[in-house]
Amino acid sequence: MSKPDYQHCSIQVAEFFTAIPLHSVVGTARRVTIHISLEEILSIASGDFPEAIAIQRLLTLANFCSELTIEWGASASFRVFSSPSLFPFFAVLLCVENAEHRTVISEFGHSRTSNKDAAKARKLLLDYRLKVDAFMDCQIVVCADSLGRGYPLDLYASAGILNNSVEMEALVEDLMVRHLPLGVNQSKSFRLREILGVIVSELFENTDIHGRRDLDGKPISKNAIRGLILKRVQRIAKEKTDTGKTTSVRLDYLELSIFDSGTGYYPSFKRLPLNDDTSIKEEWEVVHMCIARHVSANLPDSRPGYRGMGLYEVLRALKEAAGYIEFRTGRVHAFRTFLMGDMRMQLEPRTSDTRPGMPKPVLLDAEKQYLTIPTMQEKLTGSSVRVLFPLI
Repeated sequence: MSKPDYQHCSIQVAEFFTAIPLHSVVGTARRVTIHISLEEILSIASGDFPEAIAIQRLLTLANFCSELTIEWGASASFRVFSSPSLFPFFAVLLCVENAEHRTVISEFGHSRTSNKDAAKARKLLLDYRLKVDAFMDCQIVVCADSLGRGYPLDLYASAGILNNSVEMEALVEDLMVRHLPLGVNQSKSFRLREILGVIVSELFENTDIHGRRDLDGKPISKNAIRGLILKRVQRIAKEKTDTGKTTSVRLDYLELSIFDSGTGYYPSFKRLPLNDDTSIKEEWEVVHMCIARHVSANLPDSRPGYRGMGLYEVLRALKEAAGYIEFRTGRVHAFRTFLMGDMRMQLEPRTSDTRPGMPKPVLLDAEKQYLTIPTMQEKLTGSSVRVLFPLI
């Protein structure tokens, strides 16, 4: 019997870095070719779209496709294959299991198989250790669970046990302190590192517990990938001068993103698949429950070993540090911001008897911006969380 003639689709990497749903790009194609140029690599590095969400889109497509071909421009493959840990999206692309890698070798589009070169780059990536380097703007550490490389030494002890919160906080502190400018307030710096360390430790522990297995509790057998991305980014903010005028300032931020290809918040919490007939309101409420689990003893959760971060505590810490957090899971895209120049929404009134001026434990919809009413997004594989802290 001959193989079915699947529809074929060719796309550019830039398609993953947009808000356009993937099904609008690839349709029903089960054979997809992704084209990569050096120009795209450079433009992506300077773009604003969250790279962890682009990775979720990639993993969603990889799980949908029956055949995936990655066609690299010669200069693009040389740049990524030599230092894959500096290019998070492409690092994950090297770990996708159903992909064939090819490199364009002429202006006429002729290509050669480069699977061996990709395998060498993948090994280089999976052996990588995070660098404590003030001049390194971006790096990633990858847990390729289904490839048998799920325990990088930066995050795990040699026996495959996740580093405890103290060790994880020390790692974040080492990475962050090199990016702080000279003369920064030491007490504020210490508190900032402590806050970020606690949040990252809790977030990554969540991927370890819930991001590696399916709903039956079995290890995800294909494209089970998790990661931690560290970036130094710049953002334009508005501030008022002594004369009362508003001016624009460019500030440095440390961005940390954690992603996984697991079942996502809703299926993990409810022990049920996320179906099209599941209401977005219910999914939105479950996301809040996942983050706020240990705040209320009345929230049922049968999952073993689960602690949760405590949404109020996270938001209180973010407000103190003037930070930002963003969640993308299933069909939900939510955030809260306390960055300089951003509107401070959903705060308790100053006259409150319990938490005057403190953040209410709710998330805002990324599309509606100032509302807690969710917008249904395209359903993505896994989950990602991005936190942003000013380096001042």
